[in-house]
Amino acid sequence: MISKSKTVAALLAIFLGSFGAHRFYLRSYGWGILYFLFFWTLIPGLIGFVEGVRYLLMDESKFTAKYTEESASVNEAKPSETSSESERRSGNTSADFTMEVSIGSGGSGSVGSQLDEEEMCDQSSKAWVPPGDEVSINGYEIPGGMVYVGTGLSSVDGFHGVDACLIDPTLDVDASTSDPDGTRMSYWPSYSDIDSGCRATYLEWLANGRRDPDIDIGYVFLFFYGLERRVLFDAQHSSQARSEIPDILAEVEELLEVYGNESSFPGYATRFLNAVRAKYDPESLTEISHTSRGREIPLGKRVRIGRQIVDEEPLDPEVAFEWFEQSSNTYLRTPGQRCEDEFKLLFFTKYEERFGKGLLEDLDTAPLTVSYGSASRSLPDLGEIEIDGLPDISALSEPLEAMQELANECCDELDAYSRYVGRADDRDSLEALSFLPKSLLDHYQSESLTDCIQAIENELGESEMVETDLDLLLEHLPVDSSGDVRKRDLRRLANLLEKLEFGVEPDTRFSAPSRGWGDPAVIYQLPPGSSAETSAVSEGIRLIQKLAIKVVLANDEVAPEQTEYLAENLGSFLELGESDRMRLEAHRRWLILDSPTLHGVRQRAEDLPDEQKPRIAKFLTALACSDGNIDSDEIQELSKIYPVLGLDEEMVHTHIHELQTKPPEADDEPVTIQKPDSASKHYEIPESETAEEPQTSEIELDQDRVKRTLEESQEVSAFLADIFEDEEEEDAQQGSQPLEDQSPDPESGSTDSKVEPLDEDHRRFLTALSQKQQWDREEVEELAREQGLFPGAAMEVINDYAFELVETPVIEGVDEIMVNEEVSEEILE
Repeated sequence: MISKSKTVAALLAIFLGSFGAHRFYLRSYGWGILYFLFFWTLIPGLIGFVEGVRYLLMDESKFTAKYTEESASVNEAKPSETSSESERRSGNTSADFTMEVSIGSGGSGSVGSQLDEEEMCDQSSKAWVPPGDEVSINGYEIPGGMVYVGTGLSSVDGFHGVDACLIDPTLDVDASTSDPDGTRMSYWPSYSDIDSGCRATYLEWLANGRRDPDIDIGYVFLFFYGLERRVLFDAQHSSQARSEIPDILAEVEELLEVYGNESSFPGYATRFLNAVRAKYDPESLTEISHTSRGREIPLGKRVRIGRQIVDEEPLDPEVAFEWFEQSSNTYLRTPGQRCEDEFKLLFFTKYEERFGKGLLEDLDTAPLTVSYGSASRSLPDLGEIEIDGLPDISALSEPLEAMQELANECCDELDAYSRYVGRADDRDSLEALSFLPKSLLDHYQSESLTDCIQAIENELGESEMVETDLDLLLEHLPVDSSGDVRKRDLRRLANLLEKLEFGVEPDTRFSAPSRGWGDPAVIYQLPPGSSAETSAVSEGIRLIQKLAIKVVLANDEVAPEQTEYLAENLGSFLELGESDRMRLEAHRRWLILDSPTLHGVRQRAEDLPDEQKPRIAKFLTALACSDGNIDSDEIQELSKIYPVLGLDEEMVHTHIHELQTKPPEADDEPVTIQKPDSASKHYEIPESETAEEPQTSEIELDQDRVKRTLEESQEVSAFLADIFEDEEEEDAQQGSQPLEDQSPDPESGSTDSKVEPLDEDHRRFLTALSQKQQWDREEVEELAREQGLFPGAAMEVINDYAFELVETPVIEGVDEIMVNEEVSEEILE
């Protein structure tokens, strides 16, 4: 035994610690070289000073126990770089290792001879305690076996004397100085090198079943060294050792469960399991229960995908998702993290639609291999093992890029739902579900959703469309029956119903005003794939239909001829699809139930092309005449509408008189001035028959002229289709929805009623816009979506309100949006 002086070690550490002198003195050559190489950083000097102080404060007996050489190598073999060292690096365990090892004073004997591979195997066989056996060491009963116990077990690599894992029962054990925190354990612990207190701690941990989560990880590694030796060296030469591999792997799995959060052990244990399975049982790799730390694709996953590539099988969506999720080259945005279950389901759905069987076709990559660098210094590293000729998917980039693009699309679709969940902490209400992508609603189980669908289906029965009231829908929303219904709630409800293939009027996503409890509604069935975003029923068509219904309802009677004429001219010429035909019909039926007013129409009518306004007016007049007559109420309504279109009110009379029948008297007949009356001495000239409107309630029309006028008015079909062509193209480019009429209709039809205040959603949107004068359109669209608004429609609603209030727009521009601060302040005040 070579004793080391505590004082000498301390002085060397304090004064020459920068160069690692104390480490060379204590025969820690590796650390000494490391200190010397980095002395210029001054860090080794600082560490050396601390270690020197610690040496001085350490008890003499503890210092002696820790830093005294227990096994001195005599005439130690020095293999050359070209022979033994090269074999160690390549993992060639079949090479012969020779050394002379003498057991120190604590041992019971001396090896003292050259050891070849057969002799080392014999040492292992004598010292190994098989799984399930029990052994008693210094009064500690060790259950479960799987340890080496004895006085002679050489390290396999030939450079480190006695193997670190060997438990030598002849060495001192002192339970009174136990060290469960491992403060006296070295980085590479060896049972023969640690002090007596640490040995007692280690034996106690073994005796208690090896599962204490509070023990220092150094003791776990000390036990793990033995498992490594049994599998990596003994199993290559012993069938008995190979038969024990399943038990050893199970033990490592259980250790991972307890110590999986430690810094280095999980990495070693995981790689050990992978390497051993790859060498002895490749088929079991697909059944690995543990996962890798960090974002590394588990070997079992790589094997499973590799087999599918080789067998030309379609890659299962769940396997593909795990590959994407665990790859270090992919990322997941907030919606995918916050809405994990919804994202995963959407990913699966889109994956099958897009990739099917083609994601892994025609891929060429390197073979899948595994290697292992032993945790124990007593063992050489294990070389690379190729696994069944499988390809290594970790080297592939194209499939991951495709899945990343798919994941981004899923996050885009979940963005609105994610924002709502983050803001309201609500996932299951109808309001929350209105933000979910349509493809997810079919898989979503919600009592409120099921009840709402059932109520709608019961109301519809066998019909495609039914007139009802909003109470049918509102009772499924968290809306107070005694309070107002926010336009935002109706908008979200319309979005949800559309995803369920239902439609509703009033549809506040378009120009419909807000309505509430007790108000009429029209519910209808939509064909699959219907979307308001692609609807051909433009805002212009809805505006004309609103004006038309005002004319139809002028005398409080709905003539079938008028509604038939309206439907024919506002539907057939557009070549509407099934869904748009249903939307237009539902809008028409709801307008009849709701009795619209002209409030908020004037500004939108100003956007109509001037050259088309007379033709629209003529169309409305023809509509009034389509039932064969026209009364004073209809004339009065037209007299209100013409000025809204910017036309002279007198044009109404002109158009009507063109359709009026001639009087029964011929134009060349004499006109009776006054009947003879002998008592009269004066003669009065009769008033002109055209001086004022007839006082009768109806004007008789020339049916032939009406017919010709109706035929001529069919020309409306030629211009209605393109009146808003430019507007629709702009909306398509901007990704916006038709504008919303936010102002509630007053009970009176007067156009000079008091302007209603801007609703809460649009007020918040305008407040946000007012923070600066100039915005990029993308920023404005983001602000609108945060309020649950369609960007283009929201800006038009605010501009409508500004026109009503100050006759000046507050928001202008297309790509760069300008905010009129003065008008904005006036509106918000």
